[in-house]
Amino acid sequence: MLVPRSWRGLCRRLLVASAMVSASTTAAYGLDPARALSQFVREEWGVERGFVGGVVRAIAETPDGYLWLGTDQGLVRFDGATFTLMSESDVSASGAAVLNLAVDGNGDLWIRRRGPNVQRLSKGRFEDALWSLSPKEEFVMAIARGRNGTVLYAGRFHGVARYADGRFETMASWSAEDPVRAMVEAPDGRVWLGTEGSGLFSVLDGRITRGPDDLADDTIEALSPAADQSLWIATLRGVRRWNGREATTEGVPAALRRLHVLRMLRDRDANVWLGTTKGLVRVGPDGTVVFDREAAR
Repeated sequence: MLVPRSWRGLCRRLLVASAMVSASTTAAYGLDPARALSQFVREEWGVERGFVGGVVRAIAETPDGYLWLGTDQGLVRFDGATFTLMSESDVSASGAAVLNLAVDGNGDLWIRRRGPNVQRLSKGRFEDALWSLSPKEEFVMAIARGRNGTVLYAGRFHGVARYADGRFETMASWSAEDPVRAMVEAPDGRVWLGTEGSGLFSVLDGRITRGPDDLADDTIEALSPAADQSLWIATLRGVRRWNGREATTEGVPAALRRLHVLRMLRDRDANVWLGTTKGLVRVGPDGTVVFDREAAR
């Protein structure tokens, strides 16, 4: 199966994607904000060059330099030249699709698949990342990297939790009907949760708070803290900004207000990178929007 055209700008330009993921790790360097997207060296890998095919839903880089792709076919490792579809004997074909990836402070790779399965790849071995949870989690909604190398987790039974120092610590229970679709931790420690149909929530000091009423029925595709401590919110209607009081288009560049954004990432230079149905977009700290026109073709 070929990657859909709408994903090629984000998912098949793996050098750009690798730079986006690398920028989220403490050891990485941000991309030069003065350069146009056309000035970066890019290369495409399709099925004709060894890519296994399928939609790429998640990308992460481990400290050993491997690039990991979460695809509909399963977990794929890329070493710069060769794609390897990883096989795990305890994963059925129906649950093979990888939806989220996160790298913790130890360099271990966390892998969320369809259903209740979350694995951790540590020192070359796959293990059940949720073995210590009791009772067993029935539905894992999302995982994400938190601050200081922790991993955030959202499940139906155990709620919103953080994994640190070898154990899970529950932050808040989860009672909303719709599942969590996007999760990010802000610099102030607040964990933001975007849902599929119920809008925005936040968790701080053990309390979960519903977000603004004007997002109450929205599906949130992606979230990213901004340089000014606000929160960028990608909805099906376009990008909004939470300013501490309301979700607004104020401060959001006009070009993004109706753009369908699938993924967002803020790098260490305060650029916000957007993976969209129109290709890759970069928003500079000064609000300048640059589209990757080649990706949008």
